[in-house]
Amino acid sequence: MLHANTILNKSALKSRAFEILNKCYERNLENSGIIFFNVNSKPFYDMAFCHGIGGVVFSLYRVSKLIGEDNSLSECFSYWKKELLNDLEIFLSIDEDIFYPQNSFNKQNPSEKHTIDKCNFLNGVVGAGLVLQSIQYDCDDWAQFLGYH
Repeated sequence: MLHANTILNKSALKSRAFEILNKCYERNLENSGIIFFNVNSKPFYDMAFCHGIGGVVFSLYRVSKLIGEDNSLSECFSYWKKELLNDLEIFLSIDEDIFYPQNSFNKQNPSEKHTIDKCNFLNGVVGAGLVLQSIQYDCDDWAQFLGYH
């Protein structure tokens, strides 16, 4: 919406974008809806780019590039980046297959088991790594192929 506002110059888009952003500041891992895993007493949240912490961090990073300095955004971004690093470390420490929790993947067949492809772009370490690299080097042009502008 912020990007669309810069193109269309519609203040309603900018206002709505900031309403959504303010709601994001109230989110944390516990109320985010992000999938929780516990593999051999190693608890962590999904750090995927597609639907996990990696995607949250990347979205906040992109928003910060559009709006500039903002204390609330900086605090929110720092929180989620720290969580991504923590959960990524746990994820990388697990050698065996990681299965999605029951009822989290296929609601029609909740007993069906699905593993995480650990090296996958959307669900694995590749996406999380690209997010962290983008932040470190302030270079995220790769995201254009996903529709980010």
